[in-house]
Amino acid sequence: MSEFGNIDMLQLTDSALEPVDLHPQSDCEFYKGHIYGRMHFVKRLKPSKAADPIRREALRKEFLVGYKLDHPSIAKYLFYKEGTIYQEYIDGVTIAQLLASDRHALTSHASIAAFVRQLLNAVSYLHSQEILHLDIKPDNIMLTRVGHNVKLLDLGCCLTAVHDSTPGFTPGYQAPEQVRGCDCSEATDIYQVGVVVKQIIDRANNKRLSRRWSQFIAQATAAEPSGRFASASECVKELPRTNSIAGKYVASTVGMLVVGAIALWLWPKPMNTPTEPERAIATESAPPPDTLAPVATSAPPSPLPAEVKKSATPTDGDAGDAAAKLKSAIMADYEANVYHFFSGPEFNDEAFFAAVNAVRNRATAMTDSLAKAHPDRESTLRTTATQTIALCQNHCGALRIQMVNDTVSSSR
Repeated sequence: MSEFGNIDMLQLTDSALEPVDLHPQSDCEFYKGHIYGRMHFVKRLKPSKAADPIRREALRKEFLVGYKLDHPSIAKYLFYKEGTIYQEYIDGVTIAQLLASDRHALTSHASIAAFVRQLLNAVSYLHSQEILHLDIKPDNIMLTRVGHNVKLLDLGCCLTAVHDSTPGFTPGYQAPEQVRGCDCSEATDIYQVGVVVKQIIDRANNKRLSRRWSQFIAQATAAEPSGRFASASECVKELPRTNSIAGKYVASTVGMLVVGAIALWLWPKPMNTPTEPERAIATESAPPPDTLAPVATSAPPSPLPAEVKKSATPTDGDAGDAAAKLKSAIMADYEANVYHFFSGPEFNDEAFFAAVNAVRNRATAMTDSLAKAHPDRESTLRTTATQTIALCQNHCGALRIQMVNDTVSSSR
């Protein structure tokens, strides 16, 4: 009688086994078959390897370690008999099979984050049991067809306090310390997780995903163990955040606050007819009506949308020409001295509002000068100036909101 249950009563002959296409380069062969009406996964050494005592002992060690584990993201080990491991059958595909297919489930940030979180939780559980997996790779990770849940497989290369030897590692997934023959640690498993995540991100071929995961991958796969995450549980905390509903709400709220702030700071007040002292001051400081071009800065102008430029107030006669010149001058002033603030790496609020106030002061002075030259059309000129400033400031508000949304998106 087997110490692992009534395995001797099982009559699972080779004729009842169905081959499973897994790990073609493995030393083992894999099957599935029914025992007591329940599907089981069967793993045993290939005939050419079956006589090797080291490989036989590694298989037995795998079962002894795995039999004691109980975690939803680690395949369950059930029985062992005559060099054969019996495990729970998992209806799913390996990550290697998934990445080789044309369409698969791991293409969005949310799905990748959920996958990595489950994988790291399984690794963290192994570490809490003083077990190092040391062979984490796409062939050893399955994703269930229903629910897309992670199942970590194959403890054949693991190290424990009792089983302190390992048959080796898989080239291409080994950490630098494994290659050097140095002692392995929890950081070794973290390195291999990072390599798997990089393969998934590369396969997704999405620049935005690559940017979002680049820092995590870089730290997980640092050359020296001391440069990696301190633990698998820390890795989970450092996963790039998902674009949740809460995140979108924050971005929307920030955008609304920005709109409100810009409206309060920038919305033009009606240009009422100035008093005589005010008219005198404005006349002294205003440029002649035929020289309305604004003072340009050295910064390159940002183009004002064509639809804004076309929205001129209908005018006629000499006053119409003056109103058109006034609108053109105000817009040119905004393009030369204000819009460039939205193209820089950082937004300087103090300098921006100073520039806006300067443009408005020049607009007021130009309007007063033209109103003096065309007193019968003063109302038209002031309406033109007010509407033009409002149009330009609405454009500033839209540019500022875009900057805020871009900043919020890039910080997630």
